[in-house]
Amino acid sequence: MALMKKLFVILSAALCLASCGKASKGYMFDKLYEDPSLFGIQMVLDAPSAITETGAVITFSITDRESSIVSYGVVVGEESYSQHPAIFDASEDGAGYKAEVSGLRAGTQYYVRSYYVTEAGDVKFSLEKTFTTKGTKINLISITAEPFEAYLNYEGGYYIDGSGNKFKYAFAWKLTLTLAPDLDDSEIEEVGFERNDNYYPLQNYPPYAGTSLVYKGIVYSESGEVKMDLRGRITFKDGHYSYSDVYKFVLKAAE
Repeated sequence: MALMKKLFVILSAALCLASCGKASKGYMFDKLYEDPSLFGIQMVLDAPSAITETGAVITFSITDRESSIVSYGVVVGEESYSQHPAIFDASEDGAGYKAEVSGLRAGTQYYVRSYYVTEAGDVKFSLEKTFTTKGTKINLISITAEPFEAYLNYEGGYYIDGSGNKFKYAFAWKLTLTLAPDLDDSEIEEVGFERNDNYYPLQNYPPYAGTSLVYKGIVYSESGEVKMDLRGRITFKDGHYSYSDVYKFVLKAAE
């Protein structure tokens, strides 16, 4: 158990480091070349197979003959080079390895990489591949946003925030998260949302299923326009996340 916990920590740290280029969705040439040897990668990920509404089979091979390998598997997420993917162990399968991925959402695109951990604590990843589960997509969480009327501290031609800073424009806005009625509350750790990649928690206690959570906030601007990429996020107790679709929201001062 202690070894598995240590490997999980090592893998989590490696995932974070490997995602530093998130803005460019990973290494620049991943989508241009399919030959891992061009990058010195000693792992080949096969195309996902046996895809169902909730899972898939992922096979891969490791060409590293110098390292002592202590663990291997795949990471699967709903975004490219996810920093918070679901992690699945693999088993030896002939000359390669196989992982059976489960617990996915129907009709959803997923991103997958295989990995292995060496005895020295190094974590190596394959290039990334995508696959889409069968069936019709059902969002476990959806998100909307709208402006609303609220008191804004205004003085001398400027709006003033809680720290006393002055801005030419201020906007009051409201976000609503709606959770699917068939969710199992006992499996959920927390519900929140991401705004331009920054996470904001909203609730960490039940009930969740079939409920709506509301967040009200104020944003300040010098330009008279604020653009937001919003998405809801459910954090499950087993460590994986489920997201809403991205909701693009723009607040703009009247001309």
